[in-house]
Amino acid sequence: MRLTLVRHAKSAWRFGALDDFHRPLSTRGLRDAVRVPPVLAARLPAPDLILCSDAVRAVQTCEAIATAFDLDAACVRLERALYLADAEDILEVIAGAGGSARHLMVVGHNPGLTDLYNHLLRPPLDNLPTLAVATLTLEAADWSSVAPGCGRIDRLLRPREIPQHG
Repeated sequence: MRLTLVRHAKSAWRFGALDDFHRPLSTRGLRDAVRVPPVLAARLPAPDLILCSDAVRAVQTCEAIATAFDLDAACVRLERALYLADAEDILEVIAGAGGSARHLMVVGHNPGLTDLYNHLLRPPLDNLPTLAVATLTLEAADWSSVAPGCGRIDRLLRPREIPQHG
């Protein structure tokens, strides 16, 4: 099974009247959401299912990814439980919603995604930066049996590693 963890793109803090849940992507986040997803689509097989936090910045990121992979809306599921979830909560959502997917993508937030990464494999990662993508192969019978240390990193992609132009 393959699990791809995606931290949402950089969000804006300039909207002081908005609560955290409603913060949109920043100018940099929007720019990264245009240039990074096509690179993902060229380097990764399409996910069978994307589970996404329903926070505005995560949804904006997920929409860009789904478009790059040319995914049908049925392949994307918004999950309130992923908003600021910790590693255990993310695993619960995966176990409950993963179904028969062979490649599952989760779009969410830190510190939960970094903690989940570190729960599933070693060596640990200090931080999964905004719009970083970690693709793991998991040695598990199904999504409900994902356990500590069952992962192997296939690819870790950070936006700064992708050329700004072309």
